[in-house]
Amino acid sequence: MNGYINLIKPPGMTSHDLVAAVRRLTGERRVGHAGTLDPAASGLMIVALGQGTRLMEYAVAERKRYRAEMILGIETDSHDTTGRVTARHDASGVTPDELTTVMDRFKGDYSQIPPMVSAVKIGGRRLYDLARQGREVERAPRQVHIYDLEMTDFTAGDNPVILLDICCSKGTYIRTLCHDIGAGLGCGAAMSFLVRTESGTHRIGDACTLHDLSTKGTRLRSASFGAASPEAAKASAALTEEDFFPFLRKIDGLAASLPAIRLDTTQAERFRHGMGAQIAAGTASGEYRVYEEENRFIGIAEARIENGTALLKPRKVMSDAAL
Repeated sequence: MNGYINLIKPPGMTSHDLVAAVRRLTGERRVGHAGTLDPAASGLMIVALGQGTRLMEYAVAERKRYRAEMILGIETDSHDTTGRVTARHDASGVTPDELTTVMDRFKGDYSQIPPMVSAVKIGGRRLYDLARQGREVERAPRQVHIYDLEMTDFTAGDNPVILLDICCSKGTYIRTLCHDIGAGLGCGAAMSFLVRTESGTHRIGDACTLHDLSTKGTRLRSASFGAASPEAAKASAALTEEDFFPFLRKIDGLAASLPAIRLDTTQAERFRHGMGAQIAAGTASGEYRVYEEENRFIGIAEARIENGTALLKPRKVMSDAAL
C-alpha cells in the first residue's frame, strides 16, 4: 500500500501509537509520520505508507500551523500543564497590549532551547529519559522561524488564559514558545492545550479519524480485542488500497511544495533507469517533482546547470508498484 493519509491524532495517544494503529489496520509495515505531536496534543498528522515513507522529508520540512492555549502566572518543568509546577506568579495585571508587544519579539527567526521533557537526543540519550532521572543538562539553542503569531482571545483573571494562532517552521516547540512569552512578560506561562491545524498545504478539515479508518476493516479491532476469528482474518487479508479510498492520497502530494516538471517518453525512460536528462535551458536549479507525459508521477530530481547545460539528476525514482 503506497500513499499517505491525513489523520487527526486524539489527545492521550502518542504519535508512535497512531503509527502502530495504522500499521495494524492496513497491514503495511512501512509507516511513518511527518512531525511528532506530544501525547496531550491533538490535530493533523500526515501518515505515509509504503514508498510514501521515501518522501516524508518533504512533508516534515513544511511549515505548520497551530491553535494553542496558554495560562499566565505559572511555570512547569515541561512548559505545559502536564508537567510539575515549578513557580507561580501574579499575572492579574497583564494587559492584551503588553502581551502583544512581547509576542511581536518572537516573530521571525527565533533561537529556542528545547525543553528537558522532549525527544531530543543529547549524548545518545533522550532528554525526557534524563528528566525522569531528575537530571537537567545543557541544551544547545535551535533556530526556528515564527511566520505568524496572533492572539485570538484574552480571558482576564488572576491567571489570564490566552488563545494563540501560530504558524511556524518545523522543529518548533509551541510549549517552549509559550514559556518564553511568559518569561518575556515576567510572570511565566504554560501551554494548556494544543491542536495542529495545518501542515504545508494539508488542512485538518480534510483529515479523517482513526475510527474512520477502522470502520473499513477488522485489523485494528482484532488487534485491540485479541486474536481475530478466521473470518475476520480472511477479510482483513483481502484489504487493498481501494478499501481505504478516499482516505489514501497519492504519493506525490507529500512533495506538493516542489515545482513540477514533465519529461517526454525518452527522457522518462532514462530517468526510470537512474540516468540524467537534459532539460530546457533556463530551468531554475533546485528539486522538482517529475512526471511522465501522461501526468504520471515517477520521482524527485534535482536540476543543475553543468557546463552551461541544464540537467535533471534523479534523486528518488518511484517503482511502478508505488504508482
